Amino acid sequence: MANLSNLQAKVIGPLTPKDFSGATAIQTAINAGFDAVTDAATADTVVGVEMLNVLGNAYVVVFYKAS
Repeated sequence: MANLSNLQAKVIGPLTPKDFSGATAIQTAINAGFDAVTDAATADTVVGVEMLNVLGNAYVVVFYKAS
């Protein structure tokens, strides 16, 4: 059975429709969100990424194994 005790999530957003008007702005926002994950066990512990849309704003949820 899998041990999910250290599974964490980091929410990146909200990303507005205006953020998607240029690749640079959206890439910068997403990279900043990934950089904010400081408690990952190792660099390759991302379990999954989901995109959510709430009231016209996008959110990226990064699931990862924490140390």
